[in-house]
Amino acid sequence: MSLQPTETQYETMTLNIPPFNPANTKIWFVQIQALFDAKRITSQRARYCYLVEKLPLEIVEEVIDVLDNVPEENPYDTLKQAILQRTGVSNEAMLRNLFTQVELGDRTPSQLLRHMKSLLGENKMSDSIMRSLWMNKLPATAKQILAPMSEETTLEKLADIADRILESSRSRQVYAQQQQPVQTRDEELAELKSTVEKLSQQLADALQVCRRYPSNYNNTRQRTRRRSSSSRRHGSRDRQNICFYHRKFGADARRCTTPCAFKKTAQGNEFSSQ
Repeated sequence: MSLQPTETQYETMTLNIPPFNPANTKIWFVQIQALFDAKRITSQRARYCYLVEKLPLEIVEEVIDVLDNVPEENPYDTLKQAILQRTGVSNEAMLRNLFTQVELGDRTPSQLLRHMKSLLGENKMSDSIMRSLWMNKLPATAKQILAPMSEETTLEKLADIADRILESSRSRQVYAQQQQPVQTRDEELAELKSTVEKLSQQLADALQVCRRYPSNYNNTRQRTRRRSSSSRRHGSRDRQNICFYHRKFGADARRCTTPCAFKKTAQGNEFSSQ
């Protein structure tokens, strides 16, 4: 059977089909489909021929059984399905890669779940895999609480519980931050109180010492006062026994009136005696 497309569909038309992308085969087929739609190529045989023309050798080897036995009906769809199954990444694997870029951030757990479901689009993923991917993005506290719950608990119910867990945790954090300045003031007041108590104790100890030895303290003060008074009186008395001239001019006085106790040493130093 000949699979040659009509002249208008293949022989006179060139399509710039992008190179095969082994990392994401599904996207490559999406690009090819867009070209077919833009050029209005609807024939299964024409699409098959364009596809075979662009396949690299390693992919041809993977689907050689299909190429050797071209199906009578829908050859393009059959070849496309074989390539996707044998060389392409599964939908779940693709979505896993997609979800690795998703983080909780400022979202609530239920908002995160809705966002991940929106990324699925029309694709299908088992609830158990979605549950695992979603829970891995939650804080450790929420995961520990949700992990033991039954597999029969719906994802929506788990998301609602997770919302309340995180809301409670954030409320405690805010409360702790608000209480921190109060705790700091309390610590400062306690430290100040301790300092005042230490100073009060030192003052009390000093007063106790003064009360314990009052006689020694008073006697010492009295002896000091007596010595000081005696010295002042002795000096005043000596000066009264010296005449006016010697008090004023000392050893240079040329006159002297009696009585006068002023005398001069051999070295010229003056002194008084009584």
